[in-house]
Amino acid sequence: MFTWDQEEMNDLIANKKPWKKDPHFFKHCKISAVALIKMVMHAKAGDDMEVMGVMQGFPVGETLYVLDVIPLPEEGTETRISTSE
Repeated sequence: MFTWDQEEMNDLIANKKPWKKDPHFFKHCKISAVALIKMVMHAKAGDDMEVMGVMQGFPVGETLYVLDVIPLPEEGTETRISTSE
């Protein structure tokens, strides 16, 4: 399903960086079902607070593939961010 070319990825990230020239470079984003479920669960757990997290994946052409997410234990509003442990 996915192919990986380490040299191409290194060149893309280190040299080309097309997203620096065109902020609308990526036209599509594909999110795995597991990542989506983890995002929704984290958002629901935050109730009415803003929640944060990190998405992990990789670019292929004009598409970003999100394979996993990591929820962060911070909560934020318009004026503050608090870290909960």
